[in-house]
Amino acid sequence: MEHLLVEQEVPGQALDGSENTGPDQASRAHSRSHRAADEALDIPAPEETGAAGQMKILFVVHENPLDAPAGVQVYTRSVAEILATKGFETAVFSQRESDSDERLEELEHNGVRYFLVNSRLLSVRNKRFRFRESYDDREVFEHFKAAFDGFKPDVLHIMHLLTLSGEIALHAKEKKVPVIIGLHDYWYLCHRINLLKPDLSPCSGPDGGAKCRHCGDPKYNRFPLSLTMPIMASAFSKRTRYLRRVLNSADIIHSPSQATKRIYVENGTPEDKIELLPYGYMQIESPHKKKMPGYIRLGFVGTIAPHKGLHVLLDALWGVDPARIELQIYGEAPDRGYYESLRKKAEGMNVKFMGTFKRSELSRIYQSFDILAFPTLWSE
Repeated sequence: MEHLLVEQEVPGQALDGSENTGPDQASRAHSRSHRAADEALDIPAPEETGAAGQMKILFVVHENPLDAPAGVQVYTRSVAEILATKGFETAVFSQRESDSDERLEELEHNGVRYFLVNSRLLSVRNKRFRFRESYDDREVFEHFKAAFDGFKPDVLHIMHLLTLSGEIALHAKEKKVPVIIGLHDYWYLCHRINLLKPDLSPCSGPDGGAKCRHCGDPKYNRFPLSLTMPIMASAFSKRTRYLRRVLNSADIIHSPSQATKRIYVENGTPEDKIELLPYGYMQIESPHKKKMPGYIRLGFVGTIAPHKGLHVLLDALWGVDPARIELQIYGEAPDRGYYESLRKKAEGMNVKFMGTFKRSELSRIYQSFDILAFPTLWSE
């Protein structure tokens, strides 16, 4: 798969007033970090950037990639590990709930250093998780500064900031370290992440936060909000302004698709700052061979949640002869109510809920499908 190699400089200033630092360096790391996700690509050794001769890249993601079964967390881990094999020095800053008494744990896995905030010990979350901490947790930020100073990165690559802090990006800019931000979803625009309303219909954007107050009902919200409508409108407006400043402070913003880029541009992100960079992928070891003539095996791999649209897929399969088609569903089900509704809907159909699988089994599982189904309701 061919990826875009960014060579031009990114002119101008960030919204926090600091100069854009090291655009060429950010561009090179941006291109390599995602081209590296395809192991078939031959990535050259990093040019010398310090005494050790290794470019140091610090990734930031909201949930510990070593524990997560899917999503941007797994992608972060893959990119960091592959870059480490190519001669880059990589580290990941994230968080996890641990029984340890250490507030900031440091460990190494597959050549990657991990700085993990123990979320169990965060004082705010032990009392009452406030809306502000969903995008600007200053206690987490203090731990990040310790990790940042200890690792001394040449480039900061932010994969996701959910429940971390936008100050992470602004701090790197203040320290003259280039910042790359990845648009893996619509979290910078939508506190529900996927730009879907509570009824799962699409939303065009926050409109300065004005439209977000209707999603503040705790029944539908990812975070407990006991706020009246006027207060909620103000809170969402502040969130929108703050995260726009954070996003626009980046030297480079990368989008995996034209659709994602278009939605961010329509909501105020400068078009010339967003570079299109499709996801890297691992090569399947051998070509698929259809197992049974006249029989179709569908596969779904992903989080079993309403926005992924599995209920739509089951509706589409209703009435189809189960002797002709089978659906295998792989993934974690954090919403047990939704999961049970799917199991009930699937009664009488040739549907199998397979649970999760190890990364080493990915090739075998994908090769077993005739068609990989992707019934998502949002623009992924």
